[in-house]
Amino acid sequence: MNTTISHLGRFATTLALTAAAGVVWAVPTYADTSAAEAGSCTPTAGNASATVSTRSVQVGSTIKITGAGWCNPAGGGSVIGVKIDEGSISRLDTAVHANKTIWAIVEADSTDGTLDAEIELPDGTAATSAPALETGEHTLRLLSGSLAAGDEMRTVATNAFTVLPADEVVPDAPAWAHEEVRNGGATAWVQSAVTPGGRLKLAGTGWTHPQGGPSTIALKINLTENGEQARRTGSGILQGDATIWALLDASVVDADGNFDTDVDLPPGLTKGQYFTVSLFSGKFASGDTQRTATTSSLTVDGEKWQGGDDNSDVECKPTSDQPTVTIENPSATFGGMLTISGTGWCNPAGGGSKLGVKIDEGGISHLDSSVHANRTIWALVQARHSDGTFTAEIRLPDGTTKTSTPALKPGAHTLRLLSGSLLPGDQVRTLQSEEFVVGAYKPNGIPAPVGKLKKGKRNGLEVTQSGKDVTVKVKGAQKGDWVFLSAYTDDDSPRYPWGEKWFRADARGRIMVTLPKDGAITGKLKLVAQDGNLGRKGGCSAGTTSPSPAPRRTRATTPRSSRRTTPR
Repeated sequence: MNTTISHLGRFATTLALTAAAGVVWAVPTYADTSAAEAGSCTPTAGNASATVSTRSVQVGSTIKITGAGWCNPAGGGSVIGVKIDEGSISRLDTAVHANKTIWAIVEADSTDGTLDAEIELPDGTAATSAPALETGEHTLRLLSGSLAAGDEMRTVATNAFTVLPADEVVPDAPAWAHEEVRNGGATAWVQSAVTPGGRLKLAGTGWTHPQGGPSTIALKINLTENGEQARRTGSGILQGDATIWALLDASVVDADGNFDTDVDLPPGLTKGQYFTVSLFSGKFASGDTQRTATTSSLTVDGEKWQGGDDNSDVECKPTSDQPTVTIENPSATFGGMLTISGTGWCNPAGGGSKLGVKIDEGGISHLDSSVHANRTIWALVQARHSDGTFTAEIRLPDGTTKTSTPALKPGAHTLRLLSGSLLPGDQVRTLQSEEFVVGAYKPNGIPAPVGKLKKGKRNGLEVTQSGKDVTVKVKGAQKGDWVFLSAYTDDDSPRYPWGEKWFRADARGRIMVTLPKDGAITGKLKLVAQDGNLGRKGGCSAGTTSPSPAPRRTRATTPRSSRRTTPR
């Protein structure tokens, strides 16, 4: 592809758009970033955290989130934006925020930064979100720093929760404190805090064989982050596998897949050690449903595991002032290895940081929790304890739903590296990689806003409007070049009439689009074009101007229909 565009990037010109009758702009909540509530805030935790306590919920229902450590350094509690699945679920309007991927905005307690909030989920149809929220596992992303003056930039992902169909009954959980896991239509509850020398409570429902009757469930106990499991010896070995700690069969599981039992704990457990429980079905009976469900680390002797090896006595001397990440092979293959390296990832408490790695902002998930309870974490990387550098190989999904959900598509992708929650004392940091390409190149996602636009310049951007049809010509654009179009208000706030769609220029450097019919954009706006070619995505070098005259040009007319049109 010829990529010799000299100015394609931030081009802007004024575009007159009229609203459908009766459309009123919604004022974004907290958008004025006014000063935080006065008064001191003493956090109850050093790092910000967030947990979804409602682990199973029907579509359209409410989930509860709790957290701590959300104090605004300027005073009061933080104002927090909440996204579903890393922002892949959007609202249909700007009633909550101009950025429709912000699903809710919540406020932390002004005195101690704790969080206790309820959030209503989409109802599973296109009437409440774009796209419709699907059933299955989801996560939330909480962000602070841009919604209240003086606040600290933070980003925290919650644990996974499961959304059920509207007609599926949420099972009744046991009264005792538990961790809930779900897979393949079955639910299990595992006692969340254990005492060495005691017993582990377990309950479940839905563990049935497709042909009727109960599944046989293998229970394994994981004792280290590196995969060491509790082992039986001698006559205690089950099914020839010493790592099966217990086998729940028809003597424990009833015909409807329900069980309520307890098992002995492995000897030698220590306070605060790593301790997770995995349940498996599908191995011991022909045709049974294959399920894998693993808890997060449970509390042992009153203390929850806080991360990997203790390297607080190892002085880490970073080789760079700021953390970095480099994609070593930006052209990759489905199911192949992606090599990445980085510098500057030191843990302030000592040693190197432990990093969670996500693909496309968490838009690609594992099919199970074998890597992490949060399945959007695709890989874990440990930086060197001496200098915070790393080199790691990450196996990519193979492009089918056999290895990821959804299937990885060909085109451009990014990684998101996060630290702070995987080791005690570590700094909360987040860094996006450059793009890498799997198969044929295609940009994805919304590029970063261009910021303040200079008035009186258009740098070769020509716009011709006839009713709802708009033709955009970018000087220097070649056939096939990728272009992202957005519209900006007088205060340089972006609007996205065509969602996340990227366009390709024709042989004359033109893009033809149609204005949305739902009245989502109104008034006199500036049109901005951003470069989407590999290595230059989002590049900018332009300002704004009033549109120059063009043959057969007319003013925009009020759309005849208020029905929403989805960009193709």
